[in-house]
Amino acid sequence: MLEIPEIFKTINYSEKPICFQWDKLTTERMISQQIINHDLLDLICQLNYKATFGLGTAAAEWIFWRFVSLRPQNSGKTLDAAFNSNDAHWLGLINKYYLYNWHITESYKSILKDKVEPPLWATQHLLSGARFNYIETRPTLYGNVTRLLTLARYISEEDQLFDSWFNEVFLRAQELFPNRQWPINEKISKNNMDMMYDSNQDPFIPREFYFTTSFNYQSANLVESQNKLLTEANPSTNDFFSTPENMINAGFNGVPYKIIK
Repeated sequence: MLEIPEIFKTINYSEKPICFQWDKLTTERMISQQIINHDLLDLICQLNYKATFGLGTAAAEWIFWRFVSLRPQNSGKTLDAAFNSNDAHWLGLINKYYLYNWHITESYKSILKDKVEPPLWATQHLLSGARFNYIETRPTLYGNVTRLLTLARYISEEDQLFDSWFNEVFLRAQELFPNRQWPINEKISKNNMDMMYDSNQDPFIPREFYFTTSFNYQSANLVESQNKLLTEANPSTNDFFSTPENMINAGFNGVPYKIIK
């Protein structure tokens, strides 16, 4: 499983009792296509696809680490599968074809009506859309990630810490990974998107960029970071990784899971 980032260790994040309110209307508000933080969306739209998908994956970790201890106490279930899926998401920042594009099948009506399972269901629902839109290079990715960030901030109950984290990560990403798919200041839509754009042309971004304040992207050994992910990835034991056969069929160029020289 992924190692817990230092930012969460310092505040004993996973052991904090739940104080936020949650009901059916909260779930609907968090995943609604009609309700969104437009100011936040405008910011996220300034980033390229990989930086945006990485930010959504990091937001999911804010949620998973919040419930990693509370879920077993609440229902006896673990979050192992959720962390395994995020493992695949980080690998997908090398190449989107490493991602197995699975969809959540559990309906909201079938989950426990408490303060743990509904936010986790909403997270997987939003991640499912983000994963699909990242793989297909669709602009609705930006809405998915905006909602994931909104959800993560809400359940964290650490508004100042979350805002500080987001601002620091966003400013660095804005400089390094600007969105070049659309003309600047134009509304992002399918009508003006560059149909030749492929998110695989965006540079790789490691998990450390999002969770390690001292991480220097320009001087980091990115090949070493990629090889570590590729070495640890095992599609035979983690169903969230795409198989080599499926990757080739989807259009992957090269040898899947090959170490980079």
